[in-house]
Amino acid sequence: MIYMMRVKLKSSYLKDLDNMPWYYVLLPCAFAAALAHPRGGYSIFIRFLWPFSMSLEAISVLPQLRLIQNAKVFHCFGRYFCLHFEAFQLGMSHVYMAFLRFMDDESEARKYNHSLEMGGYGRKLTWDGPPRSIRDSHRKVRDSHDGLIIQRKLALFFSGGDMKELKLRVTGRISKGDHNSDSGTSF
Repeated sequence: MIYMMRVKLKSSYLKDLDNMPWYYVLLPCAFAAALAHPRGGYSIFIRFLWPFSMSLEAISVLPQLRLIQNAKVFHCFGRYFCLHFEAFQLGMSHVYMAFLRFMDDESEARKYNHSLEMGGYGRKLTWDGPPRSIRDSHRKVRDSHDGLIIQRKLALFFSGGDMKELKLRVTGRISKGDHNSDSGTSF
């Protein structure tokens, strides 16, 4: 299992979305273990460690649920796709970027196409292309600029022109095969 985490599946880890603080999981487990440790002939450390490990195992899914909550995951054509939206600095400009990742390798990702639209108040920008594989690192996708990129000033203009609050809507369509095909799923 450690080999799979550290080697085989390392490129699919979404570090930027895995942002649940460790103390949200460990402190409640330690508190429960301190209250509910069993009596017996074992040392106090062992009597604490057993309920701690049981409660940690019971709530270990919480960071994974938080990761899925942070990402927008779509089920389409029996496969999973993940929509990313992020802000970063490109040169001297603040920009926003939206891109779609396919939850499998690149050869499978090429079988699909997607269209993303970002806009508001009657204005929109569109991006068409194949989704990127989840095996490509997040930084590699971002640094290749392979997605819908909008400068902050233009995004604020698209948000109503008051240049204060960001109100963008990101929508899209996933299709199998030719991106001009009518068969597909919208999100």
